[in-house]
Amino acid sequence: MSEDLDDGLDVEPDGPRGRKGRRRAQRHRSWSQILLCLAVGTPALMLGGVPPAAVLVFLGLVLALWIRLSSRTSEALLVPGVAWLGLALTLLTLLQWAPIPGLQAAVAPELHAQVVQALEGTGVSARPGLSPSPADTGLECARLLGLTLLFVAAAQLSWRAAATAVAITGALVALLGFAHEALGMRAIYGLYVARDVDLSLLPSMLSTFVNPNHQSGLLLLGIFSAAGLAADQHRLGLDTHDPSKVDRYGDRFLAAMAALTVQIPALVLSLSRAAILVLLLLAPLALWLGLRHQRSDRFNQRRRSQHMSPLRMVVALGLIGLFLLAAQHGAWRELGTLLDLGDPDAPEASKLRQVIDALPLVETSPWLGIGRGAFIDAFGPYDSAPSHVLHTHLESAPATAVIEWGPIFGGALVLATIVWWLHAMLVHRRRHDGAARQLVLLGLLAVGLQNLFDFGFEFLGVSAPAVALAGALSPEPGRRWAPRRARALGAL
Repeated sequence: MSEDLDDGLDVEPDGPRGRKGRRRAQRHRSWSQILLCLAVGTPALMLGGVPPAAVLVFLGLVLALWIRLSSRTSEALLVPGVAWLGLALTLLTLLQWAPIPGLQAAVAPELHAQVVQALEGTGVSARPGLSPSPADTGLECARLLGLTLLFVAAAQLSWRAAATAVAITGALVALLGFAHEALGMRAIYGLYVARDVDLSLLPSMLSTFVNPNHQSGLLLLGIFSAAGLAADQHRLGLDTHDPSKVDRYGDRFLAAMAALTVQIPALVLSLSRAAILVLLLLAPLALWLGLRHQRSDRFNQRRRSQHMSPLRMVVALGLIGLFLLAAQHGAWRELGTLLDLGDPDAPEASKLRQVIDALPLVETSPWLGIGRGAFIDAFGPYDSAPSHVLHTHLESAPATAVIEWGPIFGGALVLATIVWWLHAMLVHRRRHDGAARQLVLLGLLAVGLQNLFDFGFEFLGVSAPAVALAGALSPEPGRRWAPRRARALGAL
């Protein structure tokens, strides 16, 4: 979207006025990048974004970032076209929550009949509105509004800024997980223990997330973001005309590699079958993008690129060895359970059964969905194997979108996401830093594939980093908003 921060690093401003303007622009970007880091990282550190308070903190940070971006510049804000789909889904969720009498009976008569039957004889009357779980739907509406604003805000900044924020967040979560393990702590921060989790049956590494599967979603994003930054800084080091900047790019390359090295074992120790499988599937493509020779027209740059090739292979082999070493602590056993789909008690078979059981919910409200976040109350009668386990959400992002927003809007979201990703991969391929951008886009693909069976997007600890990366990597703006209009929207 906006010009990348390092695209013109070798071009010095002309005169004192140029230097002053450049320093002012750098200060503006620095504050915006700090707010972006906080908006991306804070939910992950607040139990993965599960508590409702995390949503309020997230909204406050996004609002501060939005006001900062719209009040410190006279340039129009770039709004990617796909952002309008986010706004439409926000308005749809608001409509689902709104206490409109007769709406549920009009557009979802079967769902209305079930609600009436469930409350019969209790003396309790249902709240007007479409969603049978208005509190959850209202919370999801607020969350979705914040994510839409974050998407547009990230589009104003460099993709490097978003990738750095995600890589730092993932590395910090990984380090906190290692600290928990080193200190023998079985409570998050030594304070919080989830009441619905039996820690004796949870061999995975405990970090700031209540659910290790959601934790692995963030780590997938962090791994590919760090890999993209490492490839980018390596390229800049080869292409720079200023020898004094080689060390700067080298230091950034090492920092990105450090973040990558920390997160890979943390992901493996999270023992998420879907995340580990996705990483194994996409790793060859990521290695090819990161290790291929950089294009260069200068002879000395070609020589440096060829000289670095053995080092690249050493780094790649070291990362593979680190993965294999960490995988000895239960990862292979977890992957082996994927072969037990015939066992109805196997985790993946249970998730597949839940998706199949939940599909009839589409018929209860085919036009506007049952209400975002309403799965927790609507699924019970359709569960073919009820137990003491309460299913708060469906473990499949596409199925959730179709059920809770309806086939029209939910299907549009799934289709638009696929088209957007393919378009972004093709567009960024032609850029000078295309390989690095594509590495980060692979991270979005990885977490998207994981969310076919582990719905981490339900919580801000995963969805906020993913949305920030998507906004920063959106290929084209759909419209331009004047700063005054953007400030008014933020105030609203």
